[in-house]
Amino acid sequence: MGTFFKSIREHISQRNLIELLTAADEFAEDDLKYRDSEESALNDISEQVQRVSRRYALELFNKSKKFTSKDAWKANVLLHAHFLRVKIDNVDLADQQQQMVAISLMLVHRGLLQISTAHMWFSCSLLLMNISQMLAQGVYSHDAPLIQLPGITWENQPKIYKEKKLYSVHQLMRMPVAEQRSALDILNDKQFEEAMQCAKLIPRIEVPRVLLTVVGDKVITKESFVTLIVKIKVANASKKIVPREKGAPVLDIENIEDEDTDAIERFVATHAKSAVKQTPTEAYCPHFAGRKDSQWWLCFANYQSGKLVVPPILINDLSTERVITLQFQSPPQCRTYRFQLLIKSDSYIGCDIMQDIDMTVVERSTLPPEPPVDDDISEPEADSIAAQMAQMRGQQAGARRNDDDSSDDE
Repeated sequence: MGTFFKSIREHISQRNLIELLTAADEFAEDDLKYRDSEESALNDISEQVQRVSRRYALELFNKSKKFTSKDAWKANVLLHAHFLRVKIDNVDLADQQQQMVAISLMLVHRGLLQISTAHMWFSCSLLLMNISQMLAQGVYSHDAPLIQLPGITWENQPKIYKEKKLYSVHQLMRMPVAEQRSALDILNDKQFEEAMQCAKLIPRIEVPRVLLTVVGDKVITKESFVTLIVKIKVANASKKIVPREKGAPVLDIENIEDEDTDAIERFVATHAKSAVKQTPTEAYCPHFAGRKDSQWWLCFANYQSGKLVVPPILINDLSTERVITLQFQSPPQCRTYRFQLLIKSDSYIGCDIMQDIDMTVVERSTLPPEPPVDDDISEPEADSIAAQMAQMRGQQAGARRNDDDSSDDE
């Protein structure tokens, strides 16, 4: 892990991140370290990887100039063989490759990505999320999403795109059945059926509702606590939407208007209690050894500054729909800001959604005066909805008073 801390940078290429990953201590341990007896087989694999990368990849595979140990070279060769789907005939090396892929996925999630997001680096974090997808699917992040289907190879995918203009799985699934068969006429009937069955497993997500709000207020004021509410749906979910528990609120953020502050307040206070835990969905990733759950990152960032606004949230149980809320402090200057909302898969390429979100920050003087407090009214129960809403309003009011006090001192 020390090597990661020393070598990771905000502005770093995907190639350099993969090379840094191969320098992990885990690949120098007994089971996976380089052995002289493997050199001939590794050289053969390296030559195959170079040939395939020269023909199909955007970058030519080469040895790392920074991490030059034999252990790192071995890991680099085997990982790139995985990304380019180069078959490994040596049984021991093939087994070690699968172990390295699984370890690499863990190191990306629990090592490199944690460091990157702790620094709030947007571009570096996105590249690491791309590498997670690459490890899960055995592809490069710039490859056509159609390559994830069985029967689609480096050789026939360019032909499919050239002749049928077909690039992604979601594009395929939007076609009528007759057009689907015509688009994949390079496959025989059995291959086509298998490809279509697997295509149905790849999720297509939608974001029907995004809301930025200061709970209890109609506008967003400077240095206030802003709540981001995002509803995410799996449009082609195989399961039905999980019903709410008996007696749970039926508020749906899709049906609440931006100006309905009372309904928004009630929703924020109750949705966490009314949410039903969902069963994680297994990802379709035939080139990854073992079971892998399909997970999604929710990122909220400012592309212009290159920074994350808040650390990404990893959603590990999105099988039908989820509502995610998070909080951050608004900027101190009054103007309109543009942020980027990204929902990104950790398992599939071509399934991500990114959209721009504008937020206008205004002066606190635009807010109506705080209503007088009636001291005769008893305090609500600590765990009641009323108490939670009062606490939220109190946080906002306290922030305003503190700011006003500071201004008077000046």
